Amino acid sequence: MSENTETAILAGGCFWPAQEPLRHRDGGISTRAGVGVTPIDDSPGRRAGMLLARTGHAGATDAAAVCLAADGDDILASDPGDLRVLAEPADVHVELVLV
Repeated sequence: MSENTETAILAGGCFWPAQEPLRHRDGGISTRAGVGVTPIDDSPGRRAGMLLARTGHAGATDAAAVCLAADGDDILASDPGDLRVLAEPADVHVELVLV
């Protein structure tokens, strides 16, 4: 890998079906799926909970992804509409990419 290589860390309920389309995206080098649990600290967790309460949405993983994203980030999703519902009220300007 070159020094221009970037790493994307993705979270979701089931990542295995998304691997193949990601491998074929322009610039994709490799993918690896695994199981792991990394807790988020109190601040993003509270922001995600407040965002869910404001929007009436039930996707805790989606809310956490939006709360951890920075303006300009890309979020890859099988259903970008779910994330859009959360990103707009959170005032996070991200690119939602369909995979």
